[in-house]
Amino acid sequence: MAHPVATPTSGAQSKALSSFISAAFLCAGFLLHAGLAQGAESVVLQLRWLHQFQFAGYYAALEKGYYAREGLNVAIREAGPHRPTPLDEVLNGHAQYGVGNSGLVAAYQRGRPVVALAALFQRSPNIWLVLEKSGIHTPQDLASRRLMMTRSVENAELLVLLSNEGVRIDHLNLIPSSFNVQDLIDGKADAFNAYSSNEPYFLKQRGISYRIIDPHSYGVDFYSDVLFTSQDELRVHPERVAAFRRASMAGWDYALAHPEEIVDLILARYSRAKSREHLLFEAQAIRALMQPDLIEVGHMNPGRWKRIETAYANLGLSETTRTLDDFLYRSPRSDWRWLIWTSVVLALTTLVAALIALMVGRFNRQLRREVADKEIARAALNDANQIFFNVLEGVDVALYVVDAASLKVMFANASARNQFGDLLGQTCHQALLDRLEPCSNCVPEAQTPVREAMLGVPPCVGSDFDFPHPATGRWYHVSNRQARWLDGRAVLVGAAVDITGRKQRENEQEWLANHDPLTALPNRSLLADRLKSTLALARRGQSLVGVLFLDLDGFKPVNDRYGHAVGDELLEGLARRLESRLRGSDTLARLGGDEFVMVVAISRCEELREIVHRLADDLHEPITLSEGVVQIDGSIGIAVYPRDGDSADALLRQADEAMYAVKRAGRGGYAMRATPDALLTVTHWRR
Repeated sequence: MAHPVATPTSGAQSKALSSFISAAFLCAGFLLHAGLAQGAESVVLQLRWLHQFQFAGYYAALEKGYYAREGLNVAIREAGPHRPTPLDEVLNGHAQYGVGNSGLVAAYQRGRPVVALAALFQRSPNIWLVLEKSGIHTPQDLASRRLMMTRSVENAELLVLLSNEGVRIDHLNLIPSSFNVQDLIDGKADAFNAYSSNEPYFLKQRGISYRIIDPHSYGVDFYSDVLFTSQDELRVHPERVAAFRRASMAGWDYALAHPEEIVDLILARYSRAKSREHLLFEAQAIRALMQPDLIEVGHMNPGRWKRIETAYANLGLSETTRTLDDFLYRSPRSDWRWLIWTSVVLALTTLVAALIALMVGRFNRQLRREVADKEIARAALNDANQIFFNVLEGVDVALYVVDAASLKVMFANASARNQFGDLLGQTCHQALLDRLEPCSNCVPEAQTPVREAMLGVPPCVGSDFDFPHPATGRWYHVSNRQARWLDGRAVLVGAAVDITGRKQRENEQEWLANHDPLTALPNRSLLADRLKSTLALARRGQSLVGVLFLDLDGFKPVNDRYGHAVGDELLEGLARRLESRLRGSDTLARLGGDEFVMVVAISRCEELREIVHRLADDLHEPITLSEGVVQIDGSIGIAVYPRDGDSADALLRQADEAMYAVKRAGRGGYAMRATPDALLTVTHWRR
């Protein structure tokens, strides 16, 4: 191993260098090991209306494990027309977080201790909805008409619009809202307080021509669907607030990127009040309100909040007496993600190593001219080298230096040796990656001009990457930088940080995104992928695929009598029993509740009857639970590819329809079609 050469002129200079190096690496070590302790905590999120795509991001954060990853157990509660407001629920301590409107700023000015965390809708969906035949075209046309709305701070933008356009608010003919757009169709009102993401869908479906008067088109720029909490929650649990906001925003990012998946999730687990087409319409409208391609999700502008506050004051709904400092949430520094810290540490480590080499080299050139006595110089050299290597040896980060010409490791500190074994003399690709050949396009310096080598050889220089160490299976994040060694050679200075924990969390997150957390079976998302793959194989092999949709009969009484914990125990036990019947090519998935889907590759339709009778045996066999022995039944709908459809969606719809046919016929059996044009035939295995 080549040793650096340096000759200090005095002990004071050596101590100064040693102090600088030690301080720098102590700083790096502190940053590397800094973190936040989190514990699992239960909190409640109070929505401002019924379950629908309006709250998709929170469902995604819950179902995709973003809340769980932050150590939060979140219950999401819907609201309704005759229930307490989210603001009252949060400030009374019945919920920790809520979804409100721009009216939160008016409540804050009235002394209520509320904190706005994020504005999800950059534009308010509140609109005046009128029929085209009404002859209403402008806000002024509403002055003498019957206006159906709920007069509250939540709908203030509709009144601000009229006030700004010269309409006297105190002369309006306001009718309390029925929340039913049918009243507009029947002529009970001339204008209806609607949501652009909701009521227009009903009129469009019925072919009724309508017109929208949108406050935003007239310069009234209110936020909507504002995530908020109380000042007590922020004061007592600042880390929890930061974690909840972080997970919620991640959930919204996911929901906006996967609207169809979240729509299916809402239908399966939250509400079937709206059709799939209606929810997709709502998703498209909400994306336009949030503008995620232009504005960061949840962004809030203090100046815009100030204008909203002034608009409320002009209506007499608020007084501008307090600053908004306590109303607007500001993310604490602890919100920085660990990856930023890691990058800072890696950059600092490699920079300090390069500075050390640079400073010692500069010492060499200066001191060699000043010190004539070779024996003194040699002693001083040994002292400087000892300081240099003692510092590097003591750093709790794996550091190594690679000769750019031969790609062999010429230095490795104690941390690197402990983690990767004896690296010295081995090539970097062999020592770290267990490869006999260099990485792709990695050309040693000897084969290229020195200048080119310093600019871009090997390709891993200047880039950060992750790799698994073959011997231990642990994952590392590596940063390499190119420098000149003390004797003039081009070298790579590298630093590696163990990120095995992060990789495990990423794998767990991916697993949660594709599996049902209760039964560990594939969820709807993974089922869709598996079904598509099975159909692709069937097309190539011209074979058949059976899709069996199972809904349990008698599950609700068990749940009601013994509680959800025993109900979950029943689902887990049944899932294991059904799973034991599977072949390697089959798939069993849980869609939610007590609904399961099985995908089986078959060569003839008669096999399905054999399979379904085996399933019946499994269903009828008593199951021993902690509260006793229970027995249930099931209704199964069957669809066959390609007879009943040639796509995953078509087959699932056909199987679902067949299952409901069994339910209507008295439950306890299965249903399928003999031919594509035949009616569903229901077969009961016991009465």
